[in-house]
Amino acid sequence: CTINWRHCQKIRLMRLWIAAAVAGLGLAGPPSPQVPITFVPDFTFQVRIAELDPPPSNAANVKTVMEWGWGERAGETQGFLWSAPQNFTRNATGARWANTYPNTYGLRPQYFTGFRGDDEILVTHLYFCHIGAEPSQNASVRPQNQTTRVELNVTLDGAVETLSAALLWGGLEGSCDDLGLVVGRHKSTNAHFVETFRAYNARRYWSVFNTLAPLPTPPTKFPVMDGFTTSDGDLDAIRDALRASKQLGLHGLEFSGPAWLQRDELGDALTSAHGEVALLAYAQDAPNVAPRNPAGNLSTWASGVAAGVAVRGFEPSEVKVSPIHDEPGMLIPRDLPPVHGPNASQSDLPQRWVGYLQRQGLTPGELGFASWADVAPSTAGGRPGAPIESRRLYYHSLRFVSWDSGQYLANATRALEARLQPGAPIYSNWNNMGAHWYYPGKLNTSASEPSGTGQLNHDWFEFARERGGTMLWTEDWFGDGLSWQWSYYAALLSSACRLAEPFGGAADFGGYVVPRSSEGAVDNALLRRVVSLIGGGAKALAYFDFGPEYIFPGNCYSESPRLASVLTEQRQAHALIGAVEDVLWPARRVANHVAILAHRSSNAWDPAGTAKWENQTEQTMGYQADQYGLYLSLAVHGGVPCDFLDEDAALRPEVLAEYQALFVTQPNVPRKVLTQVSEWVAAGGVLVLSAGAATADEYNDTETTLEALTESRLSPLNRRVLPQEPEVAGPSPLPIAGNGTVLLNGEAQPFNALGDVNRFLAVGPTARKLGSFWEEGSVSGVETKVGRGRIVQLAWQPGVSYLPNATQEYAIPDPKLDFPSVVRDFLKSTIGDGVHRTAARIEGPGGEVVIGVEAILLAGPDGAVVTVVNWGGAATGDRLSLCLNRTAAGLGQRSVDRVVDAWTGESLNVSASSTAAVLNISILVRDANFIAVYPKALLSE
Repeated sequence: CTINWRHCQKIRLMRLWIAAAVAGLGLAGPPSPQVPITFVPDFTFQVRIAELDPPPSNAANVKTVMEWGWGERAGETQGFLWSAPQNFTRNATGARWANTYPNTYGLRPQYFTGFRGDDEILVTHLYFCHIGAEPSQNASVRPQNQTTRVELNVTLDGAVETLSAALLWGGLEGSCDDLGLVVGRHKSTNAHFVETFRAYNARRYWSVFNTLAPLPTPPTKFPVMDGFTTSDGDLDAIRDALRASKQLGLHGLEFSGPAWLQRDELGDALTSAHGEVALLAYAQDAPNVAPRNPAGNLSTWASGVAAGVAVRGFEPSEVKVSPIHDEPGMLIPRDLPPVHGPNASQSDLPQRWVGYLQRQGLTPGELGFASWADVAPSTAGGRPGAPIESRRLYYHSLRFVSWDSGQYLANATRALEARLQPGAPIYSNWNNMGAHWYYPGKLNTSASEPSGTGQLNHDWFEFARERGGTMLWTEDWFGDGLSWQWSYYAALLSSACRLAEPFGGAADFGGYVVPRSSEGAVDNALLRRVVSLIGGGAKALAYFDFGPEYIFPGNCYSESPRLASVLTEQRQAHALIGAVEDVLWPARRVANHVAILAHRSSNAWDPAGTAKWENQTEQTMGYQADQYGLYLSLAVHGGVPCDFLDEDAALRPEVLAEYQALFVTQPNVPRKVLTQVSEWVAAGGVLVLSAGAATADEYNDTETTLEALTESRLSPLNRRVLPQEPEVAGPSPLPIAGNGTVLLNGEAQPFNALGDVNRFLAVGPTARKLGSFWEEGSVSGVETKVGRGRIVQLAWQPGVSYLPNATQEYAIPDPKLDFPSVVRDFLKSTIGDGVHRTAARIEGPGGEVVIGVEAILLAGPDGAVVTVVNWGGAATGDRLSLCLNRTAAGLGQRSVDRVVDAWTGESLNVSASSTAAVLNISILVRDANFIAVYPKALLSE
């Protein structure tokens, strides 16, 4: 996320919490310090401590000192007596608010809008410090029911109102009780109000939750969580949040308030729905990922995390997710580790560095040095014209930092597993990286970073294989129109987990879904996102972040203008999960027959200007957008599910043998990978190369392995950062590169090539031409038989060319009208009968594949689940046919007992025999749904 609340724990303990909000949407710029907050009323108040529980023996003599959040005294009281009247004035608070409110986390003051309705509010805290009655234990190990009941008599606009709250003794800071107050007015009536956080939340938020009917079967195995920022120590406010969350069927809340809250203090809110609530707070002492930082005592760190679980009253088995790092990233060259000399950061670092290089089969001479003692990480080889030795060193310096930081997190994971339980769900959140592991000269370099600073992260596939966590994790911040990106992310993450399985790597994945970024332009877009994530194979879901927004502005969805719709879509998603959870939980995503080579080596050689970005066609490379467009056209729209392979997996013949077709978009592919892929092609595989693909190795040397097989040679391709100058109308235009034809069913069909094109300098003598460009009459693509297989070489980027309308943020483009069908049909034609070997597909009345209705198959020991997501390819309520491959579904010799529609709970008709090779299941189209297949016992039984 932009700034994760887990990073902000200490900031939320700042002594001033004031927010001003008015009706409307969006964020305004920073104000001058003189911005008036005229809506804040003046009022007087008196305070008394009504009860201390358990009562100290000298309760009548205990003095309580009160202090406002900004550090100003607010009077005092003795024992249980009322304090003297105190004044709260607008003039005394306005200047402090404008200068110190941490809306941008202390960087600058900022006036923001975005609240539903007509409230204008100021938010602050009132602290109560009891002198002579200190808590008997440290606040982090608070015994249950140690509370302070406080009462406030507030005189506002001539009327007196009494506020009360039961506060955890010791409050957020472990010394003073803490009560949050909201002061403001209703614009429509001009009426002022002073409310506790609890009362304000109940009026503004929980009343919306309470309109939802409780779920009959909420998820119990899938951790489905949200974040609730308590901010003060009001026990009843926390109970209210738990009761509200029950309406959604949430499996737990991650509290960003008192980390020491014990489950016994949850009272009657601790129902079966929250019996395994995941209250493990974000690990504040999580290890820094940069390898220059010493490994430290990870055992001590892990013990501290586990102790935090214990003092809350939870068993280790009840920890449903444990994030150990958020948005890891290293800055290059700053974080290149000093492996030699007095500045060497770790005693074993030189051995790790040299050992890594040796495992890559390298010698000092190949890196330009006489001995290993002279070899140190360097980025000099990334400059134009660098010799091959320097380029090798540059590439492996980057790869080492990525790998070594992953090893550090793997060590942290093992240490934490030892304190919790083996296989405990532990993850680091990558934050919408789109699987990029390196951004040279990243776009969003801060003023404190030198020009040309690169940002380095983890290779998702390598991280999974090395078990940097037991789960993989990322998040979304994209709008409704890009909801299908969760299908893309899920395919990448599930592929990484499956490929890591033989190595004992990460087994599962999950993600943060951000309702704030779903602005309601598309009904059920949020539902589609959740179903695409869980139905794509994820085993955990967390929403980022309910809020409230007034505590964590700019990140939460509590003030969504369509909060009721957001909650309704969440509830429906959870209902679908719960309805078929018995089959869905143990099921895993099934491997397919078509794969895309995930980009890796090319990341090191990109030009400056790329960045972490939620949109896969903005601030990224053409080959990355090409990879995304291929997946969108084939898997999301075209009925051809796709997996992803990384370069290491492509070196394994047994992995390649599972696939009929492989698409490659990135320019840089290691020669040893191309050699292995060439053998796979000769054995019958189909290799499809986008423009510029596989024309250089990992050191950016020209690579001709495939050209030698086909004898077709192309000109170099421009490595473009998207987008550049607008050339196509639209919110995020992609450049037109050329017009031409492609060959479909023996006929030339016109198409537009977007992104970039190159030209065939030579066409092999046995190549079949697949089209041409009109401007020059040059060939747009060729197909060459190699052994029993084929290599398709294109002079254009088909994935990019499929994306003229895929960059919409607030509307899902029509898959039939807004995307070039000729490109999609051409791609499907290149892989031949692979279209008909899909594990699950949606067909219309005439047996045709329905464009824009995605089907994903998961299979497990208790049956199979097909995730069906309608991206606009059919009308809600249309009756279509789900064609399910029995073998792929793992049914074996078992006949089908029943097929259940998760939306309705009804059994569906299977037109074919329950033992047929392909089952035809009649379904009604929903925006998103699960279809569960329950098998009978083995026929032999």
